[in-house]
Amino acid sequence: METLIHIEVASIHDTTYSHDILQWVKQELPKVVTFDFDNFSEPSICDYAIDLLKQSRKVGIIIHVKNDQPLGTIRKFIDFVVRKNDAVYFLALQGDQKIIEKMAKPLGQRFHKNADFKLQKELLLSSFNHQSVA
Repeated sequence: METLIHIEVASIHDTTYSHDILQWVKQELPKVVTFDFDNFSEPSICDYAIDLLKQSRKVGIIIHVKNDQPLGTIRKFIDFVVRKNDAVYFLALQGDQKIIEKMAKPLGQRFHKNADFKLQKELLLSSFNHQSVA
């Protein structure tokens, strides 16, 4: 199973439920399973994301930081990703979040800071063995 996990870090007033990258993946990479959650999600949602990661052969993770907010259950997820990261092909960070940057450092070249929409698409296509974006 190929999976994209999208995480949003935002204030409760800035949280959105539609993300361009998820719409793009559903259209261009229909076999990729998508799952998204945010810093206000219940712990059981984070646990489900970890279960998905365990079941997946290839995983891409995109974290979209809109503003500096507490990470909530996202910390637990990133900690798991870093310690048990065989299936993680990339973690892309869009926006600034020093704690996430520090936690993701052990991923080395699989961690991509300042990942805009174009880079996110390139990472998804190359990770899931599809042609690159022209």
